[in-house]
Amino acid sequence: MIRKGLELAKAGNVPLLKFFLERLLPRERQINIDVPPMKSADDAIDALGKIVSDIALGNITSGEGAGLATILNSYRVAIDQAEFEKRLEALETKLIKTERGL
Repeated sequence: MIRKGLELAKAGNVPLLKFFLERLLPRERQINIDVPPMKSADDAIDALGKIVSDIALGNITSGEGAGLATILNSYRVAIDQAEFEKRLEALETKLIKTERGL
């Protein structure tokens, strides 16, 4: 049955070809790398450096590294936004105190 399925897939049966390829090609894997903690947006540089290093060493694929870099960038943007909001709030508080003569 498998032999016949492979023959049909090789002959151009797209659903069977897809069926076999889904079972033969590697699926996503869980990866484990030690990325430095990100407490500020500037820490993204070290974290990205670690990802690049792991790609160069062959610990992760370039596709996995790109995925991690995308997640890292989203996290950096969130940190940046939170830091901006804190600075803005501090400036608003200072402005209110100045206007009230405090």
